[in-house]
Amino acid sequence: MENKYQVPKSKKPETKAEILAEQIEALVKRRDAETSPAARQVINAEITKLFAQYERLKL
Repeated sequence: MENKYQVPKSKKPETKAEILAEQIEALVKRRDAETSPAARQVINAEITKLFAQYERLKL
């Protein structure tokens, strides 16, 4: 019988790609919550930079 009281711990990112993916997800959530167009543009530039690094790692 499984122990229903054991809650799995959140998995920490192990590879550089996982770390970048986590950072991108956090920035996307922050961008979506932002109302100022200027702030959204700055966050979007950051997302683009991190996404480029992520894509290079996948190659």
